[in-house]
Amino acid sequence: MARFLELNDMSNVIKTKTCFKSEKGTCIDLILTNSKNLSKNSGTVETGLSDFHRLIYAVLKTKYTKLSPKIIKYRDYKNFNKNNFLYELEYCISSNIFENYDQFENVFHNIVNRHAPLKTKFLRANNKPHVTKDLRKAIMIRSHLKAVAIKSKQPEDKAIYNRQRNLVVQLNKKAKKLFFSKNNQNSKHFWDAIKTKFSDKNCKAEGKIQLLENDVLHTSDEHVANIFNTYFNRITETLEIPSWSNQSTSLNSDDTSELTFQNHPSIKEINRNRNSDQIFDFTKVEETEVLKVILSLNNSKSVSGTIPTRMLKIAANTCVPFLTTCFNNCVESGTFPDRLKLADIIPSFKKGCLTDKANYRPISLLPVVSKIFERLIVNQLNVHFEPQFSKLLCGFRKGHSTQHAILNMIRQWQSAIANNLKVGAVLIDLSKAFDCLPHNLLLAKLSAYGLSESAVRLMHSYLSNRKHRVRVGSHLSSWLDILLGVPQGSILGPLLFNIFINDLFYIIKEISNFADDNTLSSSGPSIDDVNLKLLRQLRIVLDWFKHNSMVANPSKFQLIYPGTFNTNLSLPIEKNNIKSVDVVKLLGIKIDSRLSFIPHITELCKKSNQKLR
Repeated sequence: MARFLELNDMSNVIKTKTCFKSEKGTCIDLILTNSKNLSKNSGTVETGLSDFHRLIYAVLKTKYTKLSPKIIKYRDYKNFNKNNFLYELEYCISSNIFENYDQFENVFHNIVNRHAPLKTKFLRANNKPHVTKDLRKAIMIRSHLKAVAIKSKQPEDKAIYNRQRNLVVQLNKKAKKLFFSKNNQNSKHFWDAIKTKFSDKNCKAEGKIQLLENDVLHTSDEHVANIFNTYFNRITETLEIPSWSNQSTSLNSDDTSELTFQNHPSIKEINRNRNSDQIFDFTKVEETEVLKVILSLNNSKSVSGTIPTRMLKIAANTCVPFLTTCFNNCVESGTFPDRLKLADIIPSFKKGCLTDKANYRPISLLPVVSKIFERLIVNQLNVHFEPQFSKLLCGFRKGHSTQHAILNMIRQWQSAIANNLKVGAVLIDLSKAFDCLPHNLLLAKLSAYGLSESAVRLMHSYLSNRKHRVRVGSHLSSWLDILLGVPQGSILGPLLFNIFINDLFYIIKEISNFADDNTLSSSGPSIDDVNLKLLRQLRIVLDWFKHNSMVANPSKFQLIYPGTFNTNLSLPIEKNNIKSVDVVKLLGIKIDSRLSFIPHITELCKKSNQKLR
């Protein structure tokens, strides 16, 4: 029974004894549910109708969630004429000499507003999108017949009501089937339609955001936006970010010639392990390359700024000469346009209390032209860095995935176990790894990897003077400066993070990595040998984190001994004693100490059963 309940994600809401055939009594009468939260209360009642059994009952909570209407801003293409738009845009571009990118964007924006004006519409919330006009009419008739039957109490009226009720049930089933069949043609539409049936998370988050701050409930979108903006901007202030005290130079925005920390351990390792003396410099691009990047943009991806992706792609051939010149000027001058550094942040609900700002993650949107320029930069940097990246670096790389990281690690464990060795692993937890990354040390590493002074100057310009604001509803917060971390939502950000962390793998080899998820492993003839190796590796890794201003959380580290069935083991890490566990979750996979993957399969079965009901 316990196995059946686990596989089907069910639980028994009756907690008291129900049968008293023996003096002690047993709980053999059950009410099973896969939605325990819907049970308000439950219990047993002595009715005298049975010699041994009590009546069991459960009271369910019922709640109708009324969704708030959506306010949508959209471009009105009803009277849009492509030829007229392109003619006016081409005329303005050819008759103006733009001194900077800002002037181009202003002209483009004004022309777009004339040909496809921005409008606002209110969409009524619809949590039953499958309900058709005929079904709604049948429901109204059913409700009327029910009232008649209750009032008259005549069998004939009740029979008429029952027939109408059954008709509504049939129409409802057909409407649902038709609705999902239509959305089945497009995977995005299908999941948008069906995910609300799996979880109420999206329904909860679609309402108006309200935040509880200092015991005051803030309901104004303007206040909520500013609260989020301050929180996201200062999200690393509560962390005790270590700094390397022996840096020989400091970052000066007016002088980028001295960006290296000559005595920094990471810089020394890069200089010692770098496999090429080649100096990298950004090169100018041709119009064909820029055009290819523009046409590859996804219209459905949200962006900030005033240039819509769709309109830029329509005008790609007209705009590509200026954008090519603009990018080449960036390369030549070592400056990145300030307007392309402005990010709009959308708070996205994760889980937990809806009024707690900590339960929202920032979704960062950048201007579409920033994505074009970043892609051009990434294309050039990848050629230089791919040969220098460690094979252990699996995140954000073409041909590498979570599968590579996990499979390589598990194969090493299985090989060691097959050779009668003991195996241990520590899953390392980092706090806000992407947000803590110091710009000055990143620039020093870029220089150590062979970037020229002008190339480093461009990257310095890209990272500096960045700002963000938060959008809640139709309200925008004020702008705040971004002082740390790689730009969220950017194309270049993940590559910069890989460059920053790559030198860690020069000094540690028994590690599995994907982005900021790192797992140390070791093997040996005994558990004591394994622990000694793990502690030695941990000291090296924790020192690297401290030197590189990254915050590790030893209290959240996880310890597992694959192939060992004794779970009463532990490992002292700094001031924490980490106890071993039988199951850990890494990159979405539940890994058990027996490497049977039964816990992972069980969880998949439970989720599948939930979705198939």
